Amino acid sequence: MSTTYTSTIYESQAGGKFIHAGNQSVSGKIVFNGSVGDVLFLAKVPNNATIVDFSEYHTSGESAASISFGIDRGVLNGMGDYACLVNQGQLGTTNRWSFGRWPAGANFPPSISLSDLDPVIFSRLVGRVDGGSVTASTSVVFTLTYQMDGPYASGQGQGGGNVPHTGNGLITLDGAFLMTLDGAFIITLQ
Repeated sequence: MSTTYTSTIYESQAGGKFIHAGNQSVSGKIVFNGSVGDVLFLAKVPNNATIVDFSEYHTSGESAASISFGIDRGVLNGMGDYACLVNQGQLGTTNRWSFGRWPAGANFPPSISLSDLDPVIFSRLVGRVDGGSVTASTSVVFTLTYQMDGPYASGQGQGGGNVPHTGNGLITLDGAFLMTLDGAFIITLQ
């Protein structure tokens, strides 16, 4: 039976980091003691993100431990899985995002696209122990860079639907523009 380990950066994110339009980066480290098949929840990736780059480095007291990394859901063309970014990354090596797993005709760079009705408004950056052994001192250091176009309907960068607005910015609700400026609302009907 596999175990799921959660990084502190994953736990601290409300729904995926989206501070501004443009490139966003999320980095972290997780230390765990696991076995083959165990899953790592590393970071939340907001809806509408376009993956730009990923790298990781993992160490273990053992001589070999391969870990795959990916996005668990919402990647267009069905390419979202536990190994869509790095397939069986090797111990003691900086493993970078591999373009080789993307088939001809698939959207590239990959984008996160979730239903507006989905109650979970983010995808997960995940890892999975695929082989070898890990010890209590196994650590994974990772960096994911993605791009957001914004503005979006919620403060976390997710778009679509009549989602309550929780931050400053411009949103569209049923043909009206609503702008929040220092707590004031300006509504223009078209």
